[in-house]
Amino acid sequence: MAFVRRGANVAWWVAASAVLAAALPNGPACAQTRSPLDRVLAFPAPIPGEALQVDAGALGAWHRIRKLTTTSSILHITAHPDDEHSGMLTLASRDRGARTALLSLNRGEAGANAIGPELFDALGLIRTRELVLSGRYYGLDDLYFTSAVDYGYSKSLGEAMRSWDREAVLEDIVRVIRLNRPIVAVSRFHGTPRDGHGHHHAAGLLTPEAVAAAADPARFPDQIAREGLRPWRVPFLYRGGLRLGEPHDVVVDANLYSPSLGTTYQRWADRGLSLQRSQTSGRVRSGGGRVYRYERLADGSEPGANRPPYQREPAATGFLDGIDTRLTGLPALVGEAVAPEIAAGLAGVQEAIDGVVRDFDFTAPERSVAELARGLALLRAVTGGEGVPAEVGFHLAVKERQFEDAI
Repeated sequence: MAFVRRGANVAWWVAASAVLAAALPNGPACAQTRSPLDRVLAFPAPIPGEALQVDAGALGAWHRIRKLTTTSSILHITAHPDDEHSGMLTLASRDRGARTALLSLNRGEAGANAIGPELFDALGLIRTRELVLSGRYYGLDDLYFTSAVDYGYSKSLGEAMRSWDREAVLEDIVRVIRLNRPIVAVSRFHGTPRDGHGHHHAAGLLTPEAVAAAADPARFPDQIAREGLRPWRVPFLYRGGLRLGEPHDVVVDANLYSPSLGTTYQRWADRGLSLQRSQTSGRVRSGGGRVYRYERLADGSEPGANRPPYQREPAATGFLDGIDTRLTGLPALVGEAVAPEIAAGLAGVQEAIDGVVRDFDFTAPERSVAELARGLALLRAVTGGEGVPAEVGFHLAVKERQFEDAI
């Protein structure tokens, strides 16, 4: 028997989950991809009054403006709620301004409940809501789930693959990649027996396979023909689950202090994680911190002989160090050429963004509105013209929504 949700049960589950997820955290976290979703759930619109204090007022405006300065985006793939590398996501969103998304294969509905009697589907609804609340602190822009069901502790990869419909779960991950179109995909897990839990092993193993499949129009062609999605080749793929002393390409130090948050990025993320009370009983970790290490994979394959070109000495401190993620660098980042007039238009928008950042006044944030509006008008002039390639167009649409959010 495969533990996946289908048919009427799927519709009920997604509808119920959407109700719980609707009370969304926001601030810089706003749904950045607006496409019809089938068996995945993304952040809906935020409910007024639920924004964190750091996402309100002048500081909230600054966080939104930071999103305008980069085209970087990260999709983090895990197995259950609370698996996520929370400090990495928080630093990427709240320090680097990256568009961040989290995909959990299931909702942790077969776990223990530390706060009440609810179990199974009811617990899954609670944990969905808890992960949404945690996402407020991480600064998540999008949250997704697959149709896989948590059936309990899995001793091995084989058990997980026998219990789930492997192809259905893979298809769901591919769908999310084609919907979200991230520049960077980060697997929480290694994809080898070291991951322990069968679900963790499966998540680590399926992530690079899904990245490769998402780029192949022959894989899951109905997503293209019927759902209107396009293949997407993720430019950068990384995996975690590394042991101390193992080769790595990126080190993310979440112990860095954030003046805007008044604490380190990891401690701020831990506050969000404490909201997953069915697992933590509301406890917040005290002291310490996290340093995350990641290894780059090549085109969804094991590194093997491809490791030398990727190994960095010393390791990078970000997934896109040395890469031009400004708006003017977008065509090269997504592998598309643009006409000179489009490049000139992007340069004009970038100039407006630079001006907003340079002149932002925390005592009078409203003074930035005029320049933000000018930048938005310049951006719409680019997107409203002819000859904008598909991938550039997708990311410009995201940037347009970020402009609207900042204004």
